Amino acid sequence: MAMESYVLALDIGTSFIKGQMVDKNGNFVGKKCERTMEQKTPLPGYSELDPQRLWELAVEVVLDCLQVAAGMGEGVDVVAMGISTQRNSVVMWNRSTGKCYGNMQTWQDTRTATMVEGWNQCFTKRACNTIASLAKLFVDNPVVNTLSEFNFKTEMISPRIVRMIEHNDSLQRDLELGLVAWGTLDSWVMWNMSEGRLHVTDYSNASCGGLFDSNDTDWSWALSKYLGIPKSTYPTLMDTSGVLCRTPASIFGREIPIGAVVADQSASQFASRCFQPGDTKCTIGTGLFLDVNTGSECLTTMGNMYPLVGWKLGDELVYLAEGNSSDAGSLIEWAKRVGFVASYAELNQLAMSVADTDGAYFVPSFSGLNIPINDFKACAGFLGVKFSTSRAHMVRAIVESIAFRASQLVELSAGLAVSGSNEILVDGGGSRCDFLVQAIADITGCTMVRCAQVDMTAKGCAFLAGLAVGLWDSVADLPAEDDSFEKFEPDSSQSDYYDVQISAWNQAIVRCMGW
Repeated sequence: MAMESYVLALDIGTSFIKGQMVDKNGNFVGKKCERTMEQKTPLPGYSELDPQRLWELAVEVVLDCLQVAAGMGEGVDVVAMGISTQRNSVVMWNRSTGKCYGNMQTWQDTRTATMVEGWNQCFTKRACNTIASLAKLFVDNPVVNTLSEFNFKTEMISPRIVRMIEHNDSLQRDLELGLVAWGTLDSWVMWNMSEGRLHVTDYSNASCGGLFDSNDTDWSWALSKYLGIPKSTYPTLMDTSGVLCRTPASIFGREIPIGAVVADQSASQFASRCFQPGDTKCTIGTGLFLDVNTGSECLTTMGNMYPLVGWKLGDELVYLAEGNSSDAGSLIEWAKRVGFVASYAELNQLAMSVADTDGAYFVPSFSGLNIPINDFKACAGFLGVKFSTSRAHMVRAIVESIAFRASQLVELSAGLAVSGSNEILVDGGGSRCDFLVQAIADITGCTMVRCAQVDMTAKGCAFLAGLAVGLWDSVADLPAEDDSFEKFEPDSSQSDYYDVQISAWNQAIVRCMGW
């Protein structure tokens, strides 16, 4: 009997862990297996996940997927697992016992805001920025360009690692004994997948944490020394695609080759086939991320589009420039939780049911405001609410605020020294809202191209894992691109309306800064 080969795609996000089977034609097969993670917020600004519970839920999802595969018949072979993870959540653990020194702190955690503000204002850091800015007048060098714009941010892992060390006595004692490891979510999962044999991370996850030199494609050991984070705690860097290990049969009842570990935005970019410099994608998930393929060049912009490694496949290294807003889909989930809307369908219907926001504006800052504002103490809130303001007006204000943040990032990306088309691919759960996608098109003047499959992350990690085990011979051999796209063309008649809205919204932003 001929065996049918499948890849198990495990996608670990901020709120959900999802698993799906992907066949050689690039199609999802069988049901999606899913678990919800409880995000802990013990204090204002705190955002945590229980690392042990996260691992248990990941195991449950994989076992569910294997049951789905078993139900397809005897000729089914799960040839590899690909793992995609949300980035910049960090945890520290004891190498000997495998026990964590506390919960995993997610990328939305802002408890380090005061520390980050102090670091960015300190003499050494400002001197580096100034010297690099002066050097830019004489040389065009990517390292100099990056240093001139570099700022610490709360979503980076570096300040959170330093704070964990400073606030945990037992961690400090074990650090002196060389027993401490830190890792982002992918590192923690791989540690457990290998039963403590592998302490690794891939380049796409490593490059966005504030401890990686994207120009040198290695850890920034100078910065590490400056911050006091010992070398012994770091995970080993590895390629995005390649057989990293085979899971012991004791975990899933059989061995499974791990063929890829990749950051969620990189996986989505890969699945969307954003392979050419200038290709741009906007993912509207828990947060909003705008990623531009910059090819083999490590580029940044004034305003600090962050240079990342998209993926590393052998000798091929692809860079991205990224801007993000920490709150997007999280705003919609909040709106559902407090009773503004019950579903994305109602969100879209309400936003379209009124012609404007009745002068109400929403500042989308549950986790601070990222670039180009960079104020992690800013608060979220409505301004301009009147007696006449309805629920529909407030819902529209929330959705428009997401579009305004997206437009800021698109404007920043125009400063990259890379040419591209006027189209932006859009995916993620938030892209199901037609009004939101159309608003981004109207404000930016770009054509928004929505994929039929809004969740491309799982497909991307499946493709990368399949390449590692020979299910596909090369990138050119990947399944044909799905041509079922929906295009949202910009409507120039909305320009005047949005010019007024954005001007007033910017005033609302100022009122909420520094809270």
